[in-house]
Amino acid sequence: MDLIFLDELLRREDATVEWKEGGDPLAVVETLVAFANSFSGFTEGGWVLCGIREEKDAHGFQVAIRVGLDSKALKELRNKTLRSCQKHVSPPLIPTVEEFPCEGDPSRRILAFYVPASAHAHMFEVRPGSWFHYVRSDSHTVEARGDLLRELLRRKGDVPPLLDRSCPGASIEDIDLLAAEQFFREAKLPLPAEEYLKPGARIDATAHPLVTEERVAPEASRSVPTYLALLLFGREPTRFLPGAFAVFSVYDGLSRDESRSQRFEAASPLPKLIRDLLEKLRLYTGFEIDKTESALNHLQNRQRYSEKALQEALVNAFTHRDYESPEPTRVTVFSDRIEIASPGGPLPGTDLARLRQGKSPVAWRNPALASFLLRMGLAQNEGQGIPTILSETRAVAGRDPEIIPGPTHFLVTLPAYEPTWEESTSTSSELREGLILVSIGGDSIRGTVEHSLPRFGLEKAAILVDFAFPGYVRPDDWEREAVRIRNKVRRWVEDPRYARLHLFYRGPVVLAPLLGALVAPAKPLIVYYYEDGRYERAYLLDRRFLRSKS
Repeated sequence: MDLIFLDELLRREDATVEWKEGGDPLAVVETLVAFANSFSGFTEGGWVLCGIREEKDAHGFQVAIRVGLDSKALKELRNKTLRSCQKHVSPPLIPTVEEFPCEGDPSRRILAFYVPASAHAHMFEVRPGSWFHYVRSDSHTVEARGDLLRELLRRKGDVPPLLDRSCPGASIEDIDLLAAEQFFREAKLPLPAEEYLKPGARIDATAHPLVTEERVAPEASRSVPTYLALLLFGREPTRFLPGAFAVFSVYDGLSRDESRSQRFEAASPLPKLIRDLLEKLRLYTGFEIDKTESALNHLQNRQRYSEKALQEALVNAFTHRDYESPEPTRVTVFSDRIEIASPGGPLPGTDLARLRQGKSPVAWRNPALASFLLRMGLAQNEGQGIPTILSETRAVAGRDPEIIPGPTHFLVTLPAYEPTWEESTSTSSELREGLILVSIGGDSIRGTVEHSLPRFGLEKAAILVDFAFPGYVRPDDWEREAVRIRNKVRRWVEDPRYARLHLFYRGPVVLAPLLGALVAPAKPLIVYYYEDGRYERAYLLDRRFLRSKS
């Protein structure tokens, strides 16, 4: 910039020019942020000239008096302003800086800062934890609030991810301090939870604040949690994030067409929600018996699913989901697979083929959330989620999982390990045991049965049917329910992989003979009854029983 252009800038202050006499770096940075935030139709960047005193002429018009800055003041203002533009502006600013001689006084100079209009909406940390947007209104710098702030963000196309934003309707009282304390303890952070819940506090240099400060009046402010803080340890996360819950469903068969299923809804602070769902999933991961291996070989008892793959798929579903959607994360268990679906398709520009292969570059929809879950040990290192799901599922199930990124949802299907027909009909002479669990008038008896299995040497047996009808069965409905039970059992009666079936039941005593008539012609059925908190063996139904009744 030459002296002629400097003369032009000193004609008057306006939307693109600001004069300052002294050396207050905060005031300079605030104005530079406002110039950077200018957008088409408003202003287009601007200059801050330091060492200029504003006076009025005889007619009341602006006059610029070049008083300049001495060497020490100029150096201090320059360094503090540039440092503050880097450390206390988000995204950081890098202004152009120039110096000009002060007419009549070679010991003093004028310092000029310039920033163009930015593609981003910049914030300035006026004091620790207090971040504000500024814009120019004529020749004044003003804070952007309300409609003006929304217009700034819209014009810049720079709306931050939802979880990084302050939640307008929330207060610090919406945080569950006990949940927060547990979170920070597990993350091995050195300070008490209260310290990290102060406005602007960060757990490290790269993390976003969990709580911000909102100005409610010129001299008053209040602490406001971000959506991320409410998701991690809010008292009622779904009050502010309607989709922050999960639906957990279990179907006895291979499809949703099954007439009977179990369904749960779970909502709690996210770390607890993830752990609760993993505990529920462990009830259905079980073991499968591989008869191609020796009974002395640990490989004979094979897990149906990899717990690492399940955890990664579940954590990924919550980490990458769209929290602006009111739809829940869905976990569905079938007899041969587990499906985990979350709202929000892949990010724009994602190579879907490379994504399915686990080779896509890391692209977090919610990077702040991912960082916190990594700290808690719930997530793998960045970019390792899908590769872990692929490798672990192949190792356990011998098949690839299905990874289906749709336009509005993301679905991961983990297949269970299942022996092939050749494996299940191998030359091993050992019997393969199958369990049939039936509860009429109550919830599933699975937990009680599993507690009793070691007494009968059946802890490795497969649960083939887990049928529960919690309500009262009216006499008119009993025939229909009996048919449903019969249909579920018939599949396993005809399956040559199972040499014996074991019936554990709670309900009408007639149930055992009815199923015995179905099972006994093909294979033995051992019946158990419930007494004193556990099951006892009652009797055996087989072909001999049928002959004695003929």
